[in-house]
Amino acid sequence: MPRSAEKKKAPAARGATGGHAIFLRAVNVGGNTVKVKALADALELVNIQAAGTFVCKDGRSAAALARAVRNVLPFETDVIVCTGADLRAAVATLAKLPVPAGTKRFVTLLASVPAAPPTLPIERPDGPWEVRVTKIEGPFVLSLDRKLGERRRFYPNEVVERALGVGATTRGWDTITKVLERLG
Repeated sequence: MPRSAEKKKAPAARGATGGHAIFLRAVNVGGNTVKVKALADALELVNIQAAGTFVCKDGRSAAALARAVRNVLPFETDVIVCTGADLRAAVATLAKLPVPAGTKRFVTLLASVPAAPPTLPIERPDGPWEVRVTKIEGPFVLSLDRKLGERRRFYPNEVVERALGVGATTRGWDTITKVLERLG
């Protein structure tokens, strides 16, 4: 299957200390369906039980992992691979930020480097916010989410993608914690 031209990717860290975390954008939504367990088994990855979230602890490089995943997927999507060391360092920084009562933390992983960093915080909607983007740490973005009414109007991923103009994928703090636990 032909692949689109490579975009300028978010910088990867040097070395593979602690393995790699793999995040797929828009998996099992909008018709982009894949049997996650089969994908994990085929590539010898650990499935984190969050659609499109895997860990690899062998010595493969980030580029080799991304290429292998793209070759197995039946559709095109962003494959974001980061080292365990990079993810651990970003989470350590993000974990120090205040979390107001009634909010949940989310981490968004950027598929490429934005043309220009935005002024933070970013809040949607204006006024009482549902999503507040508070910190960008390399290819990692921390946002806070809170429910204001009966129906959700915004989700952190869409806010980040629109504000930064790049593809991204978002995971809840609990999922990121599970990834770090599996990385060891």
